[in-house]
Amino acid sequence: MAYYIDTIEQTKGESGVNEYGKREKWALPYEQVLSKYFKKLSDVSADIGEDKNHYYMDIRIVDTTGGVLKKDTVGTIVEG
Repeated sequence: MAYYIDTIEQTKGESGVNEYGKREKWALPYEQVLSKYFKKLSDVSADIGEDKNHYYMDIRIVDTTGGVLKKDTVGTIVEG
């Protein structure tokens, strides 16, 4: 079974807010995918703030059947 790390991120851009999504496929044991998940969550969490680059991120681990195994959000969504 493969695992996927899905992210939706909002970052600061020259003309306002940049928003993008990404899906990474991992054919690794769940524990290793979970480690990658927490690394990404930690990196973005440290980059949220007035003088930082991120506003918001939604991150989740999804399995082959589409089941969400883990989900977190950090920051605040910016409309616009």
